[in-house]
Amino acid sequence: MGLTDEDWKNALKEHYRVLKPGGYIESVEVGITVQFSSLFRTLKKKKKLVMTAILIYLLNRSISITWKRLDPIQTRYTKLVFKIVTERRGVVLNIAQELKDRFTQAGFENIVQKIVGVPFNHSGKIGQLMWDDFRELCSSIRPALIGANPDLQGEGVFDHCLSECGREATEFKTYVEFYIVYGQKPSS
Repeated sequence: MGLTDEDWKNALKEHYRVLKPGGYIESVEVGITVQFSSLFRTLKKKKKLVMTAILIYLLNRSISITWKRLDPIQTRYTKLVFKIVTERRGVVLNIAQELKDRFTQAGFENIVQKIVGVPFNHSGKIGQLMWDDFRELCSSIRPALIGANPDLQGEGVFDHCLSECGREATEFKTYVEFYIVYGQKPSS
């Protein structure tokens, strides 16, 4: 993540060049899939704002994010934010979804793509670890998130909103999609 289109082309070209004939390459990229139908409609204003601030901050840090089943307004908003970030930095935000095609374009064959959903704050230890990682990320970038949304200022507001996001991730069975793509350099 965080590479421009040209950087991705060059990286795959270089991997192809140095890989022995018949050798394999694997790439794992992550996209966050929020799996719910009308959560944004039910969010209180401050909870909605913290999710928006987190989204904007993460997008500005070039993390690939995909959203499914959002309301029409949120879908339009998300697409607009993606467009702005993509144009400003030239970063390929949806690289996870493009990897298989990019492997083909680079000359690899026998390409396999697997998409693995990992629970986010539910379904056991892995889900808890994913949430812990996200919560720590948000805590470490707290000043930037509050700067992007001053409504998060005030004693306990940010922590409460983050806690609510965790509760809703459990309630709505949020999960993270990992895209695993591997391919082989032709033998001859």
